[in-house]
Amino acid sequence: MNCPRCDAALKKEMREDVTIDVCPKCAGVWLDRGELDHIATAMRDAQRSREDLVDFAFGMLELFTHRW
Repeated sequence: MNCPRCDAALKKEMREDVTIDVCPKCAGVWLDRGELDHIATAMRDAQRSREDLVDFAFGMLELFTHRW
């Protein structure tokens, strides 16, 4: 498949368990139907995981710095 912008041959790359088409000439990124939704869901899940980790870390910090 060729790039719609510059007509160079696209290369396939994996990102967030999704195969995307990348143009090595103009750096364009092209997604098939549903791929952007899949990437967005994976990013939201990763954000939730980071927030849970931060909450846990602050909880532990509070536990160990509390004056009993």
